Amino acid sequence: MKDMRKGNAKVLASVFGGLMLAMIPSASFAESPEIDCNSLPESEMEKFYELSGEFGAALEEKDFEKALPIAQKAMSMCTTDTYTEYSLARIYQLSGDCASAYYHFERLSNRGTALKKENPDIYKEVNKHFKTIKSNCGDVVSLEIECAQSGVKLSMNGLPNSNASCPFYGKVSPGSYSLTATKEGFQPYKELIMVSESGQSVKIGALKPIKKTVQVSIQCPHGSVSFDLIDPKGEKNTYKCPQDNLELELGTYQAYLSNSDKSNAITFEVTKEGETQFKIPTTSSSCSATPNSNQTTPFAALFMLIAGLGFGVMRRRTNRAE
Repeated sequence: MKDMRKGNAKVLASVFGGLMLAMIPSASFAESPEIDCNSLPESEMEKFYELSGEFGAALEEKDFEKALPIAQKAMSMCTTDTYTEYSLARIYQLSGDCASAYYHFERLSNRGTALKKENPDIYKEVNKHFKTIKSNCGDVVSLEIECAQSGVKLSMNGLPNSNASCPFYGKVSPGSYSLTATKEGFQPYKELIMVSESGQSVKIGALKPIKKTVQVSIQCPHGSVSFDLIDPKGEKNTYKCPQDNLELELGTYQAYLSNSDKSNAITFEVTKEGETQFKIPTTSSSCSATPNSNQTTPFAALFMLIAGLGFGVMRRRTNRAE
């Protein structure tokens, strides 16, 4: 593999030596904190060398669009490899992504004497190209974006990248940028950031989770007016009967008629794939009632009234006859 790597390095030098400017899509590289190549496990190192060979072959074929994402992936595994970072810097430069090229050439240049000892040829190339880059886009400044959560993707207007990872460390020109942070299952975060001439550091807090709801139907006994619903947080709300399209978050609920005791509540689970129709059963405290035997019924009262009127008429007739 090391022999293949040396061969790829020679190919890279020959390709870049006579390469014409290739206008290809490019993306700013969002690098993780420094990862020493010597710290990689053997299996990871094998994968790294495989990627190195793949983007080296793509460079040999002058397929820079194919080489770029492979080189980015290799760089994310090992950020201290000179060959990989120099390849990225040159691809960015030749594709017109001045800011990203500046960022990687600056990193290589900062290695100074160590780089000169490791690879004198690349050391000379870095100094030559970095001088050109600084004259072409010397106004770029550092931009650092860090997130409270892992797995967050970033997009920003004015940058070639459309889906960079957080944390992001790179170079941009001073100005305003619309920044969007996204993560599956969470609400997107948007912010307009102002990058000054001295650079900018942005901290993004934890994204808010997306509340998942399900439409459920809750039916009540005939004649019922309303019911009380206790949500998973223990909060109670009152709804009219019935509810056909009630939006509820996932979780466990209790429901009972408003004129009933809580002990009569039904407990049900709202899940994404589960039941969506629930019925509150009739309870002893529902609207129906049993007449009291000691009370006078309406028919009895009417009979007594008619009887009383008849008795009065008969008495008046008797008094007249006398």
